[in-house]
Amino acid sequence: IGVSFDETVYNMSFIVEIAHVAGWTAIANNANLEINPEGASVTLIVEQNGNSPTRPYVSVYVKGESGWSIETPEQLPILNPGDYAPLNLQITPPPTARHGNTVELHIKLREGDGSAESIITLPLRVAIIHNFTLTGSGNWILSDYGGFPVAELQNLGNAPTTISLQVLSLPPGWNVSGRTEVVLGINEITGIPIEIIPTDDWDGSKRTIRILAQDAVGSQQEISLETEKKDHSWASSPVIVAMDGDDKLLKIHGTSLSSQVSDDVQNNLLWDLQGGWVWHASNSAIGSQLTIDSTTNLPYSAHIIEPATRTASCSIYGEITAIYSECSVGNGSSSFQYTIMLADDEGVMIDSIEGIIPANTTLQSTNLSSSLWDPEPGHRTLSIKLLDDRGVLIASDEKTFEIRRTDWNVGLVGIELQGEGETQEIKILTIRENQHLLSDADCKIQINAGTYNAEHTIDMTGVYSPTPKFDRPDVEDGTEMIVAIYCSFPWDLDSDSSDDEVRKILSGGSISTTNGFEWGTGIGFAIMMIAIALAVTWAIRNHRERREIMRMTESVMKRKAASKKVAEESLPRISETLPTISAEDTTQQTATVDTIEQKSTEIKEEELDEFESRLKRLSGLE
Repeated sequence: IGVSFDETVYNMSFIVEIAHVAGWTAIANNANLEINPEGASVTLIVEQNGNSPTRPYVSVYVKGESGWSIETPEQLPILNPGDYAPLNLQITPPPTARHGNTVELHIKLREGDGSAESIITLPLRVAIIHNFTLTGSGNWILSDYGGFPVAELQNLGNAPTTISLQVLSLPPGWNVSGRTEVVLGINEITGIPIEIIPTDDWDGSKRTIRILAQDAVGSQQEISLETEKKDHSWASSPVIVAMDGDDKLLKIHGTSLSSQVSDDVQNNLLWDLQGGWVWHASNSAIGSQLTIDSTTNLPYSAHIIEPATRTASCSIYGEITAIYSECSVGNGSSSFQYTIMLADDEGVMIDSIEGIIPANTTLQSTNLSSSLWDPEPGHRTLSIKLLDDRGVLIASDEKTFEIRRTDWNVGLVGIELQGEGETQEIKILTIRENQHLLSDADCKIQINAGTYNAEHTIDMTGVYSPTPKFDRPDVEDGTEMIVAIYCSFPWDLDSDSSDDEVRKILSGGSISTTNGFEWGTGIGFAIMMIAIALAVTWAIRNHRERREIMRMTESVMKRKAASKKVAEESLPRISETLPTISAEDTTQQTATVDTIEQKSTEIKEEELDEFESRLKRLSGLE
């Protein structure tokens, strides 16, 4: 409208038209996209995101696996912008669908003229079904070494499963050996890996043994078998699963290289250096029992399967901190459905994957994760298996790892010497941390002192830290004692190795505690003192005697000299008074001299009597 001075000058009109914009989406609001094997109805929500009322047209298909059936409604109502309408789909998976194999559900929404096409993709898979069977046949044949039963498990579900086993009504004193957890792939068959061992005094009377099997959702199966005693029994499961043309190693208690084992179809079996008998798998020669030394019949169950259409390989390598587990599948002219499982020796499934390999394609190094594996300390084994859709093992590998924990500690604080002498004891003080982890640990204390060496077992899991006492080693004081604590694998590494050893110099071992006095030492000391006193007394007395003898000797010598002088003076000077000496005078003079000498001798003897007496007494001649 044109206006001038309040008057309309001209009018102009035009039409505005908004273009049609289409938009659709499908929402899986709380929809269960795990479909039961028998089929299920899935309701999705279709939302109108356009700007004009219109009717959506739907088409649905599945990628990833053939055989899925999907029914859609014939027509949906006209929806205004922002409105919703339910889309009900009837979905039925194929019989070969696996729970672990996820496919893609593609939903295509468009206008009536085919424009404004929208494609929504949702994951879809079959719901997990747990189902298994437990069967057994014949008697449970046992020898003195035990035996395995002719009993088997088969997984009839659509996903790998773990079966727990229990042996019930076992007689007192009998033992169970083997794994009680079994991991099974889809359709897989395996023998019961349990052996029972009777007591030595079992007389062969029949006993009824029950085996209870239970899966992860609580479903149970049970069988009962009666025992039978024979000279030979199965040392491995008598349930044989093998491909046509393969060889299996069968182990039998009570047999050796010199035994004779024959099959009721294959005749004599050959002994293998691994300690078993080689059984050849052949669809044309499937027997039912073995005969040992023409005396014992052992029944078995065999499942012979045609070879797989693909070749495959699996491997596990690396260390516990970085484990690599992978499988690969070769090329083939037809599609190949597989299941790969990673499990440990306790029957715990760590990871699994399922899939389908199209014809003329390969599977390159599919990895399974072990990040969720939390094994107990010890030697633990991981195994990887690849099975086909028949449950037949195509490839496998395993590796054993050394598992340790270091979030604990045991150590020594010191050594105390209690008491003295022969009754002295050694008290060892210990410390510990997180000892509740050591319930099955084998720990020892080692004592070294000179030539003495000993080991003692110690329990570090008690309420209080142990303080063991031991008799003092029979070594001299001053010897260094070294005490160390250690535990066997897998508890051989703790968080602190600096407190694993203590040292101490031994003392107080040579002192007796009898009334505080050592009689032997006292008597010896007294004897020594008496001997010293006697020696000193003898020395003093001998010195006095020697002085007295010297004095007397000197006196006698002086007297002798004086007597000699007197004798000389008493003699007349013959030359002066008698110039001529007659015979008579000579005789008289001689007599006089003899008289004088005799007197001198008598004086000498009289003087020496006391001296000689003392000398003889001292010399021991009297």
